[in-house]
Order: sequence, then structure tokens, then C-alpha cells
Amino acid sequence: MASQTAGYVAPTISSPAPEAVNVETLLDESSLSARGIILTLLLAIALVVDGYDLVVLGMVAPAVSAQFGLDAIGMGIFLTAANVGVAIGGVWGGLAGDRYGRRKILLISIALFGAVTLVCGYLNDAALFIAARFVASIGLGVATPNIAAYLVGILSLRWRSQLTTFAYAAVTVGAVLCGICAAFLLPVSGWQSLFVIGGVFPLLLLPVLALLLPESPRFLVQSGAAGARIARTLNLILGEQRFNGQERFVDAPRSEMKPLPLLFSVAHRHALLTLALMSFMLFFATVGVQSMGTLILTSAGFSFGDAVQIMLEQNIAGLAGALLAAFIIRRLGSRTTVLLLLGCGLASLSLFAITGSGWWVGQRFILSGAFALTGFGLTGSLMTLWPIAALAFPTEVRSTGIGSIASVGRIGTIASPAFLALMLAYYGPRGVFVALTATVLVCIAALLAFKRHLPGVKGAGEA
Repeated sequence: MASQTAGYVAPTISSPAPEAVNVETLLDESSLSARGIILTLLLAIALVVDGYDLVVLGMVAPAVSAQFGLDAIGMGIFLTAANVGVAIGGVWGGLAGDRYGRRKILLISIALFGAVTLVCGYLNDAALFIAARFVASIGLGVATPNIAAYLVGILSLRWRSQLTTFAYAAVTVGAVLCGICAAFLLPVSGWQSLFVIGGVFPLLLLPVLALLLPESPRFLVQSGAAGARIARTLNLILGEQRFNGQERFVDAPRSEMKPLPLLFSVAHRHALLTLALMSFMLFFATVGVQSMGTLILTSAGFSFGDAVQIMLEQNIAGLAGALLAAFIIRRLGSRTTVLLLLGCGLASLSLFAITGSGWWVGQRFILSGAFALTGFGLTGSLMTLWPIAALAFPTEVRSTGIGSIASVGRIGTIASPAFLALMLAYYGPRGVFVALTATVLVCIAALLAFKRHLPGVKGAGEA
């Protein structure tokens, strides 16, 4: 009996495997927390800077030209440098965000943009000023794709399309605020004051973002972060203490391909190309109307004051279009929502293209309404582009995809004023609106060709 007992080995009782938590499913099915609302509002405030910077160059161009003695070529370089910087920043920022994390890259970009923009307000050399604008714009270009990718990474399926569109509507708020600041400050403090405000504002926002903005949980999972850190981040975003760090967090399988080859692979090539075409055309048309509107109106006999007022009304209508899109995109889906908005822009631009400028004089009310409808449709469509793009690509290439699309759009921003100025010189206002009408038609064709639209409420889920 003793010998039998001596040879006995007790069975080993293994502890149960850690619970597997699919972070993608968890966030898709989560409710909207107070922290989610706060983070959306903070990033919307950050996007105000984008809108402010988008129009500030146009506001200060005459004063800068006079102070630095820039000729037409110099002004062309001045106005183009910023858009080239944003285009470069979009691609680089997308790649960096996918590799190093959206939060880290976003904070660096805001710090860079704010600091260099502030310096712009104190420069007295034309070459240094243009170089500084180029560097600052790289920082701004880095921020845009990472904000969209970040919001999609933390918001639930129910709210991500609406709240991302809402956040990007703040771009239009920034444009309106810049116009108000210019009206009050340019006569008193000079053009430099607009750059001081444009630099101080993001620098004041930076510590708030650094304190309250956690990294995207899905990025943490895919980058192999510790379970305790993922648990803390999820608890913060969800607004409840649900996890203790002992869980095994998983996400959708990550491709082994590098971001750019993956983006241009068969799986994503069609989405990338159609969205890039939409981006180019939307930026081309939207910036074209904004940059040429005052010149067209004054050439048609309106006073400069009336022209500025009409363009301000157009910007406000653009904000209304973006906010409406945020409310209806979940119910109608992205295809129907953008098609309705583009239809509004197409109708007003076609009216201008068909009638010419002869009937405008004395038609202030009708003209204001038509310009407002153009802003409503084009700006609203442009702001919906970001949630559509963010949800068209998987987490590992989301920032790269959005950044690439944004960069192509900035090429449209560069090309639009020069091309439309030639159309105005040779064919008059009607030629400008014929070109813009054709641009919107191409955009509609790209919209219909795109296959990864966000479905309406009756859809199975968001792509």
C-alpha cells in the first residue's frame, strides 16, 4: 500500500484562460458616454483651427503683398506653399498615425502648427514667412487624417458617422470666425494679429488634449500594448470600470502588408481611387467658389461690401449643410445624403452657368440664395467625406487612407484658383460656373461608383 502511494502524482489543476474581449465588437455595441462626447467636442475645437487657416491667407493676402512687395509670382508662391505643406502633411501624418498612434502624432502636429503659426505673426522677411507657412501647414495636414481616424476608433457604431461629421462641421465655424476676426482686427492690429490668434489658440488647446485624450484602444491592441493600459483606456472611454487588465484583448486580424502597399492592394484600391477623385473635385469646387466668389460678384457690378456679405452667408449656409448631414447620414446613409447635398450645389451652379451674369444686377435676394445653396451643398458634402473615408479602411491603414485622400484634395485646392482665374479671364463668370458644374457632375459619378457607403438605419451595419 505504501509503495503504491509513493508512486502517485497528483493531477495539475490549470487556471482558466483569460477572458477574450473583442475590442472592435465592444466599441461597436457600446453606448455614447460623457467622455466620448467630450473627446468629440475637443477634436471639433481642434478642427476650428483647420477652417480658420483655410481662409486666413485670402484675408491677409493684399496686406502681406503690400508689406513684402510681392509681385504676382511671389503671391502665387505664398498662396501655394500652405496647400503643398498640407498635402505633404496629410500623407506623412497618415503613415505616422498608423505606425506610432493617432494621439501622439496629433499632439505633435498641433504643437508644430501652433508654434510656427505664432512665429509667422512676428516675421518681417518674405522668404522666412513663406517657409514658416509651409512648415506650419505640414503640421495642420498631419492633424486632419488622424482626427477622423481617432474618432472612428473610439465611437460606437450608432454614433460614429454623425459625430465625426459634426466634428468636421467645425471647419466651417473656423472659416466664419476668421472672417469675423479679420473684419475687427485688420484695420486696428494689422494682418500679423490674425496669425498670432491662429497660433495661440491651438497652443492653449494642446495641454487640454494632452490631459484628456487617450490613445485609440484598437490601435493599442493592434500594437501589442499591455492589457492594463488597454483596460484603463477602455474604462475611460466607456465611462465605467468594466475591465481590470487581466482580460485578453483582441481585435480584427491585422494585415502583414505595409500601409501603402495594403492601401493600393486589390482590396482597397477602388475605394481609394473613387474617394480621391471625390476629394479632388469637392475641394476644387468648394475652394473655387470661395476664392473666386468675391471677384466674380464685384466684376458683375456688386460692391465689395455686398460681395463679402454674400460670401459670409454662403459660409454660414455651408455650416448648416454640414450639420444637417450629421443628423441625417445615419438615417439615409452616405450615398443618399451626399447625393442630395451635391444636387443642391449642382442646381445652383447650373443656374449660374445657364443664365450668365447679366441678370444678377438688381437680383440681390435671388443671388444670395443661390450662393447660399451652393455653400450648403458643397461644404456639407465635403464634411461628410471624412467619416466615409474613415470607415472605408481598416484600422491599420485608416490614417494613411484618409491622409492620402486629403492630400489629393489639397491638389484640387491648389489647381482651382489658377484654373478658374483663366476661365474668368477668357470666358467670363459663365465659364467659371460651367467648369464648376462639370466638376460637381464628376464628383457625383465618383460618389455613385464608390462601393463602401455607410448604410442607413435599415442597413446591416457600417462599413
